[in-house]
Amino acid sequence: MNKAEKAQQEGHPQKVRSGSFFSSGGEEEDAVKYWQDRINEYNEEASKERARIKDDAKDGTKPLGPNAFITFHSQLEKEMVQHLTLSECHDEWYIQAPPEPHDIRWADLKASEEFNLVNKIIGYACVFGLYVGFMPICIFVTNLANSINLGPLWAAFAPTLGLLLFLSFLPTFLIYIFFYFFPLNGEARAQHKLQIWYFWFQVFFVILVIAIGTSLMKFFTSISQDPFIIFRLLADALPWATHFYMNYLVLQIATHSMNFTRYMILTKFFVFRKVYDDETARAMSEPEDQDYYGMGSRSARFAINMLIGLIFSTLSPLCAVLAFTNFALCRLVYGYMIVFAETKKADLGGEFFVSKLKHVQFGLSLYCVLMIGVLNFRAPTYGPMIIACPALLFSIARSVRFDEAFDWRTLPFKALIGEKFEKKETTGTYEQPELRQPKRA
Repeated sequence: MNKAEKAQQEGHPQKVRSGSFFSSGGEEEDAVKYWQDRINEYNEEASKERARIKDDAKDGTKPLGPNAFITFHSQLEKEMVQHLTLSECHDEWYIQAPPEPHDIRWADLKASEEFNLVNKIIGYACVFGLYVGFMPICIFVTNLANSINLGPLWAAFAPTLGLLLFLSFLPTFLIYIFFYFFPLNGEARAQHKLQIWYFWFQVFFVILVIAIGTSLMKFFTSISQDPFIIFRLLADALPWATHFYMNYLVLQIATHSMNFTRYMILTKFFVFRKVYDDETARAMSEPEDQDYYGMGSRSARFAINMLIGLIFSTLSPLCAVLAFTNFALCRLVYGYMIVFAETKKADLGGEFFVSKLKHVQFGLSLYCVLMIGVLNFRAPTYGPMIIACPALLFSIARSVRFDEAFDWRTLPFKALIGEKFEKKETTGTYEQPELRQPKRA
């Protein structure tokens, strides 16, 4: 109940002057009745405009947007259309399953292709600037931590903690770039994009940061001039950094324990309950921050933790023990939080899982490169290196096959024929908010 309705109920109705907002003339009217009449007028005008737009869309007299939703009556029809080649130009038609109705970003769907192209160029430039500018920050934080002497515990964890702190802010910058400059169908698409970019960011600045050194451009220049130098770079740098990665995993275990308390949500709840009732305060506190705690950011961090356990397990077996402990705690913490504590999120039907599988496959290839380099430059003969080389070729071949041979987005026809699928229940409708009829009280 608003103030005007409350005052009317108490017998002291508020008054408003009809006419122009800046005019002092006009007769005084009951505020509730006056504004209700205005709402009815605007609703009537909006209904007429919706009807006009829908009529124009039916007869095709007005240009329509580049995107549309198609509803199928059966799973078989949907899969058949997804398997069809609708045009000889592959970029003329693009078919994909839509996100949940409540997850759609309508502004991105309504924008023109030219506008989206310009924005994407700006977005890629911003991401590239973020990549280039992050290296000096990492070096500054590491040097600052090393210059302060607060005992052995500080010397062990401070550089790792500084890197972890700055990496925790990166998802926020990336997600803002994706939201403002990249055309996305829905919020979940932004999370998937964040997963991919954040993963590769951590590959460079967590796993390869020791080998890259002080210059990212110098590293890529060396690789472009002599691709096989990657074996020497990794073999020279990474074996000496195993303690850094063990500290990194220990700090990751600590963050999972903190996340289990949902301390940020709890803090917001205690603040809001000072003003609102408990139920309203709880609703305003949810969901958790989707920049750092979202599915994309979590998936990227979990994949990096897995890669650290795989890549350094041979050089330092304790890394494998810490990685196992980390994921055992993840199973306990997030297995409970996602199901029982956190709000339900929109999913993409396996995109996050498949991307994590690809990231782990990349980690296996990187592990093979590292071990080939270590065996080549530290073994007394070339025999161990020669034995290890086929493992790298096999890993690359299986990664390529995973990308090209398996079609996991659509079902094969033999799985569709004779099968009955339950219709997926969705909340909401695929209709622009501006074209929806307002709900009557």
